[in-house]
Amino acid sequence: MRYCSDIAITKTIIHVIDGNGDEPLLGNSLLELDEETYMYLHNHIHRALNSESNNRGEFLIETSPVYVELLAMIGDDDFVNHSRKLAEKLFKIVKSTLSAPSGDLIVMECVVEGKKVLGLLFMEYKTSFTHEIKFEETEFMVDIKPQTISLPEKGQRLSRFAFFGESLLYERHERIYDLVMMERKNLDENGEPVEFFISDYLQATVVLDNTDTTRLFRSSTEKWLRRNMKEDIGKAIDARLEIDEQYINGVEIDIQETVGNVIDTVEEREKFLMNLEKAGVDTDAAIEIDKKYVGKKMKFKNLKTDTGFSIKGDYDIFEDSSRFEVQYNGDGTVNYIIKQVRNIHQM
Repeated sequence: MRYCSDIAITKTIIHVIDGNGDEPLLGNSLLELDEETYMYLHNHIHRALNSESNNRGEFLIETSPVYVELLAMIGDDDFVNHSRKLAEKLFKIVKSTLSAPSGDLIVMECVVEGKKVLGLLFMEYKTSFTHEIKFEETEFMVDIKPQTISLPEKGQRLSRFAFFGESLLYERHERIYDLVMMERKNLDENGEPVEFFISDYLQATVVLDNTDTTRLFRSSTEKWLRRNMKEDIGKAIDARLEIDEQYINGVEIDIQETVGNVIDTVEEREKFLMNLEKAGVDTDAAIEIDKKYVGKKMKFKNLKTDTGFSIKGDYDIFEDSSRFEVQYNGDGTVNYIIKQVRNIHQM
């Protein structure tokens, strides 16, 4: 279900979850989507399923009210009533959670890559502004007025959502369903995280898959290199080349071996591995490389230097010594040489 592009919306209903009210305002009928609203929701679904911030999840207990309702919705046609029960549950959670935002719960049925999928989009209210025209005698004045109830714009990322449906990898996994979810760690006015959607509402937990472990290991190694090898860029480049070689040509990555090759000191090595374990990665097991993710992330390369230059291009260009070369100066610095330039455009 993650990183899918074939998406069609078949049913949609909206419920108002206002924590300031005494009860939710529940919809009674399906929305009739015109082209504009259809594309608005389709865009949010596409962004959510293809976001690098989403996670695969698993319900902690089979008696989770959300799991029970979603499972029932998959199997019968009583879409509206099941969606109302889902909204009532979310309202109680929002009402009892300090600093929880209000919003609209959009419940939808979609077809994703040929499989039925149910979506829960919590569209938190945003503050937007509009102009207000006031007439005074023969003149008019234009003022700016805030609108406190405004749904996220088409280009904004949602903070909380969940998608549930039959697993696209059913043949390879015992689990017959997929759960893709996300909850951004928003902070309240005291700097405390406001978390309720995954733990209290869904009653689910994050499960790392090959995409997650590939992404986590790549981002963790890059952060470590930036922080610890900034005084020796040549050594950092060699380390990146070694790791990238494994991603492109390998099937799996031996975490212990790779970390041992990149990080010299035992103390730093143990600290690095400990951070991976805190994120849920089994550092004693090899990472099965997600080739689809690697192909997407390593299609282009973007270099930014501390001297103010940016160099961007297809990944293959940087691997072609006839067009690009790294010259090591021996003092911790390097020269980047771009070869065979016949023409150049100022952007």
